Amino acid sequence: MSSKSETFLVTGANGFIGSHLAQHFHREGAHVLAGVRRLESGELLASKGIEVVMFDLQKPEDFPKVLQEIGTIVNVGAWLGRAPKGAKEAYLKQKRGEKLTAPEKACAQAWKTNVVGNRNLIDAAIKANVQRFVDTSSIAVYGLPTKGVITEDTPTRPYDAYSETKIESEKILFDRKNEIECVTIRPGQVIGERDNRWTLQPFERVKNGQIVLIGAGSGTFHPTYIENLVRLYELAGESKEAVGQVYNAVDTTITFGEYIQYFERMLGKEAKKLSVPLWAFVLGARSLEFTLRLVGKYPPVTDDDVKFLAGSAIFSNEKAKRELGWIPTVSISQAMGNIEQWLRETGRLNRK
Repeated sequence: MSSKSETFLVTGANGFIGSHLAQHFHREGAHVLAGVRRLESGELLASKGIEVVMFDLQKPEDFPKVLQEIGTIVNVGAWLGRAPKGAKEAYLKQKRGEKLTAPEKACAQAWKTNVVGNRNLIDAAIKANVQRFVDTSSIAVYGLPTKGVITEDTPTRPYDAYSETKIESEKILFDRKNEIECVTIRPGQVIGERDNRWTLQPFERVKNGQIVLIGAGSGTFHPTYIENLVRLYELAGESKEAVGQVYNAVDTTITFGEYIQYFERMLGKEAKKLSVPLWAFVLGARSLEFTLRLVGKYPPVTDDDVKFLAGSAIFSNEKAKRELGWIPTVSISQAMGNIEQWLRETGRLNRK
């Protein structure tokens, strides 16, 4: 980093992205406070000599003592669940003591963490004279586009509680841009060592012959390798040009079918695939959504999710390249090679 004597607070440091960020800053010589909700979840970081501290976005009373002498906050902690839109309304209902359905409880939790928690953290950071606040958002704020090139100027469109609360959190931060240096990163589908969602889950499904491809896997996939993403955070934390800006963090665009082929090559076999036409998948998702809503549940996949996964949208990274000089130096093939090595080292990849 530009100042190796500076102290960084990384929230959500026990998670996939947060742990990689904390380790990187520590290796670069910075003093890092790794914020976690439970100290035992920070054992990996502590074993590497990183200072682990209790930090919960829902406990603002603890913020002042942690933020003393912090120069930069890298905020990665967030609610990451599945719930419908209406997070603010659910949160207000909860505050009034009204009875909530299960999806409404999730919505309220999303708003409490991603919006109220972030607002409290930003307020505390300003009071503590923190210089810069680097926040983590997502390409989810654009909604679920199915075509076109998506840039940072593309209008945001909430489609569920997560995207809704991330949009609101972005607004809160940039409303305070005259009081603190702020930068927002919108990662794509982040892959890498220790990732579960976009790395381990598809790997295991290929391995177990359970992969389902929408439209034969022709929809676009938007990978961001963790090492490339960490470099963008580093630039966002030190560059003057980054202040007041938002950046898409997507390495490249491939099809989901091409992504699955990397795991097939690792395993040395062709996965058993079920290729389902888009219309059939959409119909199935709608039926599941209707059924689950009758029993007060939110579906794991909606018809809009299906259309997005089968779409051809491209998320541009040109702004980060142009303004910050960010280059995803690890190619997708190199990234998948690193992931293969990790899978082998952790005993998950055993060819037979």
